[in-house]
Amino acid sequence: MSTSSTGSNSIPKAVLYWNPTSVWSTVPLLALREKGYSEEDFNMVTVDISRGDNFSLDYLRLNPHGTIPTLVVPVWDGSAAEAGKETRYKSIQDTISILTFLDSSRTPHSTPSSSSPAPALSPATIEGKHLSDTLILAVHLPTADPNFLLLCARSPHELMMKEKGFAGHWIKARQEALHRYIKESEEGSSTHLFLKNKLQANQIVYDVYYSPHTGPETEARRQAFFAASRKAWGVGVVENLDIIESNIVGPYTLGDQISLADLHIIAWLARIVFLSQGGPTPAGLEALEKQIAGTRIGLGLSGGAATASGGTIGTPAMRGPQNPDAPLASLKNVSSGDFKIGQKTKMFWAAWIERDSFKRIYSNSTLH
Repeated sequence: MSTSSTGSNSIPKAVLYWNPTSVWSTVPLLALREKGYSEEDFNMVTVDISRGDNFSLDYLRLNPHGTIPTLVVPVWDGSAAEAGKETRYKSIQDTISILTFLDSSRTPHSTPSSSSPAPALSPATIEGKHLSDTLILAVHLPTADPNFLLLCARSPHELMMKEKGFAGHWIKARQEALHRYIKESEEGSSTHLFLKNKLQANQIVYDVYYSPHTGPETEARRQAFFAASRKAWGVGVVENLDIIESNIVGPYTLGDQISLADLHIIAWLARIVFLSQGGPTPAGLEALEKQIAGTRIGLGLSGGAATASGGTIGTPAMRGPQNPDAPLASLKNVSSGDFKIGQKTKMFWAAWIERDSFKRIYSNSTLH
């Protein structure tokens, strides 16, 4: 882990552990910009997930799940401060909780003399909170997990291309790191068991990418992986886009002002546009449409053109990589290889790619 920015040691600061290629690291970065935090308010530490550093024993002490990002914040204790005792810290280990903390920690009342705005991102009504929670849950479900979409392959050719690129490097490095940290951990400890379980899960994908064995069993595993990958793109992503299109008010999730849900949705959407070879332009969604259309044709779907529209607020069914054999018939909009992004989603994308926070996070004009 490396420190990307530092500050004075006299005042305890929160520390954000992140990685620039981590889709969910983007969410708190956007929140810091939108809430008006300054660079002096936080220290930033880069965790090299391409080397598996998120499974190091030091990092697992901060976040036993090994996930990125993690926010470590000082806990104010007046009596301890007066006594000159060391500052205590707590670790916030998931993106949803991190955003809630960032939103509540900087308000117009807490920063009356600041020239930077501190807009509330939490919904002000019960209805708004229900809608926000539904949309946040949707983009975090495993049916269209952006990390799985990064690694998945729908065909032998796509698998071969990914073996040579970032995905293949990442899977190899993760495997090596897990073996290394298992040896360093105390046998029988919770950390040791956690790492062994992670190794077992990673081994499945590693074998699909790199197994030297041939034969019916290896081929069956790869075909199952291809099927899960196709359904993640052709069903899971479609379903999420349908939920977004059906329920956002426009141009942002709850209307004219951004909210917590916007930050989660735009990070997820930017990732899948990137994986479709699209950029931070209106044409980025056209690349996504082509990506989905091609996958749906591969699924053997035919009929009239499908559009991400209609539907009601609700929790998506567990399909995709978690349950690749789930039936497709229950998805009302999945009926064709053709696919068009809905108008409200297009408005949402167009509004976000012009925001200063978005441009700063994706400063090199590329998505991740």
